[in-house]
Amino acid sequence: MCVIDIAKKIALKKNKSLSFLKMCYRFDKHVEGGENTFIDLHRVAHKLRDESPDLFHTLTKIPSCAHTVAYNREFPAHVCIQRPLIALNHKDEIVSVYWHPMLVGPLQVSEEFIEPFYKAYKKLYTMVHCSHSLFKHKLQPGDMITFNNRRVLHGRAAFTDNGKRLLQGCYINISEFQSKVQIFHNKYGGGRLATRCGSNDWL
Repeated sequence: MCVIDIAKKIALKKNKSLSFLKMCYRFDKHVEGGENTFIDLHRVAHKLRDESPDLFHTLTKIPSCAHTVAYNREFPAHVCIQRPLIALNHKDEIVSVYWHPMLVGPLQVSEEFIEPFYKAYKKLYTMVHCSHSLFKHKLQPGDMITFNNRRVLHGRAAFTDNGKRLLQGCYINISEFQSKVQIFHNKYGGGRLATRCGSNDWL
């Protein structure tokens, strides 16, 4: 059996903001489990803001650190990023939430900020894993899912190995996707702006 915890898979891509497509070609009926799980991080962040505004604002001010340091592989990587977990625009609106607990490194801030950060981080972590916004779906052959990899946490439940599964996925640059959505809005809809794509865009 295999379990993938719910998480973002590309937290350290500095300039890439992506949507993800996944197609299910085969999922034998004998295979138990394997449901995909999804959580809208923006929804969780809004709930944190409503319930614990002080903790929310802590996560918009104190930067966390994320690290990918791996030299013993075919393509070595050394990426370190420091930024707040929650980003706001000039209207104080949530535009991005960065979340990847497996890559969190030591804070690089003054000592007085450490305890407030981890108090707020613990609250957000608890809300993510207890969120009522969790959506589960077991893909069937012919199903395709698409989601914003910068906004939606995704994972997979454990599954048995008494059958075969075949799923394939690909990434799409979200700016290109957002452009297509905007064109359709302008040509066939009311021209509403395509916003809140989670790419740190302030619109």
